[in-house]
Amino acid sequence: MDNKGFSTLVGLCYVIPMIFIATTFFLLSTNEQKTELLSTNGVNAQYIAESALAKTFDLLCADVSLYDDIRQKASSGFITYEKELLTESRQENGQQVKANVYLHFFNYRDSCFTLTAVGKFANASKRVTVYIKENEHKFSILWWDYHEQKL
Repeated sequence: MDNKGFSTLVGLCYVIPMIFIATTFFLLSTNEQKTELLSTNGVNAQYIAESALAKTFDLLCADVSLYDDIRQKASSGFITYEKELLTESRQENGQQVKANVYLHFFNYRDSCFTLTAVGKFANASKRVTVYIKENEHKFSILWWDYHEQKL
């Protein structure tokens, strides 16, 4: 009786599950790396959005005539007014970095508005909104709101 065929079959019964387990561990590790990269890119996108908000807020505080012009146009215009105040785009470490900041009035009577920044880094995007109240050219931040931004 020839046992070569039986030995080959038994060997395959041990090798095939080992290949399956090795492939599973390989796929798990590559998915973990992708998840970590997305998380890192998301943090970078959030930093970019926050930085753009800080620059825009400093610009409004330094040049109150800019705010006065925007408020005058907004109050004489449409019911909702939105203006893009800042746009930045550059390459950083081979990745596309982009930030946009928009001003949107939501209460004209009390001079309340939002600054919304969208920061993009590689394949991740984050949106940060700051609610601001103006009184006699003094700006007070009411609250921050963080959002996931879908691409």
